[in-house]
Amino acid sequence: MKNLLLIFSLLVSITVFASSEESKAESKPKQENVNQSKPVGYVVGIVKRGDNWEQDSIKAFSLQEKHLNFLAELQKDKKLIASGPLTSSPDARGLYIFNVKSVREAEVLVSQDEAIKSGWIKMEFHKWDARDYKVLSEKEAEAKTGMFSGGLGMVLIIFSVVILVLMLRTFRGKASI
Repeated sequence: MKNLLLIFSLLVSITVFASSEESKAESKPKQENVNQSKPVGYVVGIVKRGDNWEQDSIKAFSLQEKHLNFLAELQKDKKLIASGPLTSSPDARGLYIFNVKSVREAEVLVSQDEAIKSGWIKMEFHKWDARDYKVLSEKEAEAKTGMFSGGLGMVLIIFSVVILVLMLRTFRGKASI
C-alpha cells in the first residue's frame, strides 16, 4: 500500500510540474496558432512627382482637390483600401493600396485621375501578396488541434486519475477482507 501511495504521489508531482510548464508555454504566443491563410493580392502604388510637378499654387490646389475627390471615389467603390502621404522621402509623395487583381487594372484606374493626366504626379506600381497574421482564438486553436491538445500534462492527469481509481479499488478490497 505504501508503494502505491508513493507512486501516486510521484505521479501527482509530475502532473503538477507538467501543468505548470504547460501554462508557462501557453502564456507565450504560439506560432502554430498563426493563421496560415493564402495570400491576399493587392497592388501598391507609390506616388512620385511628375514631369509637371512645378505648378502655380492655384493650379496645384485645383489638381490636389481633384485628386482627393478621385481617391474618395475609388474608396467608395472599394478599389482603394488605404492611401496617404509619405513624409520621409522627397521623391516618394504617397502610398496607395489598391484592391485590384493586377497592376494593369490599377494603371487603368489611375489613368482617369486629373493629377496623373496632367503629369503633376506619376505612380509606380507593385504587386503585393499580403498575409493576414491574426492569432486564432483558443476555441479555433482547440478545434484545429483536437481534444487532447493539452499535451503531456493532460495525459498525466488522466493517468493519475486512473491510478487513483485502481488504488481505491485495491484499498477497498483489502479493507473488506
